[in-house]
Amino acid sequence: EPGGVATLGALLYGLGGRFDESWLRYLQNTLVEPGGLNLRNRICHGLLDQCGPLEAGILIHVACFLATLRVSPPPPAA
Repeated sequence: EPGGVATLGALLYGLGGRFDESWLRYLQNTLVEPGGLNLRNRICHGLLDQCGPLEAGILIHVACFLATLRVSPPPPAA
């Protein structure tokens, strides 16, 4: 891939099966889904004129959830 950097959408997809599926859909809708809130894209690319209390609250909620996640080492190769 150009730049060798994984997209946020790909990283979220890779989290599938690690926690409740509804949380994954929530994160995708909130952060990267073009038909959803897509706050990451709208804020980072200047498409949102002003970030208000609603957007801030949603992003704080997402940040609090992500802070609870722990990375586990991959299983040993067979």
